[in-house]
Amino acid sequence: FTWNAQTGDPWFLDWKGVFASPLFALEDANQNTYRFTDFSANATFKDSTLKGSLALGKNISGSCSVDLAPAEPQLEADLRIAPALLAESPMIGQFLPDSLRASGMISGEVKIAKGTWQTLPLEGHFAVADGKILNYDFDKLKLDLTGNRSKVSPSLYLQREDATYSLSGTLESAAPASGGSAGPFWAPDSRINLNGPLAKEKLSNILSLLNVFKSEIGRAHV
Repeated sequence: FTWNAQTGDPWFLDWKGVFASPLFALEDANQNTYRFTDFSANATFKDSTLKGSLALGKNISGSCSVDLAPAEPQLEADLRIAPALLAESPMIGQFLPDSLRASGMISGEVKIAKGTWQTLPLEGHFAVADGKILNYDFDKLKLDLTGNRSKVSPSLYLQREDATYSLSGTLESAAPASGGSAGPFWAPDSRINLNGPLAKEKLSNILSLLNVFKSEIGRAHV
């Protein structure tokens, strides 16, 4: 990492700088390692507010603002994915399961409206064009989601020639213990509810996808 900064008086309450790294890695609680390249960030801190913009590789960029003046800090953020081929975007593809081979042109954006970490109001919009998941190819896939830290409501739309799929539902944190606060929607024990019809799809296309799933399951038990 490199860090170039200019400071005021006192330096820890008034500064601006550029933070960059050609390569770094993060490891989660399950010891999964995620690698990122060409990271850069321009940040400022003044009047108890941290502001910054960042870039990852050629296609990922974003901005963030954290107001530390209130008793509970206020966060606001935006992350954008410019149109990019999944095959040429390993930083995005690494978050997909190893058995889920996908391709296509992806783009999207996630916005976090101003709020505390405990509320985290957010919305996101993603699209994949001319894509393929395992053996199933499609023309368009759209994923929209709205919600907050404890509950999100995603909706999925997929089109393949005349066939269409729609899927919607909720992903919600488990009920908190008495006197406790709700956890995040991404916790392993969160509850998921789904509903979604499909229309005008060919049986052969469904079977081609199921055959792959069966082969994946078979290998998993060998």
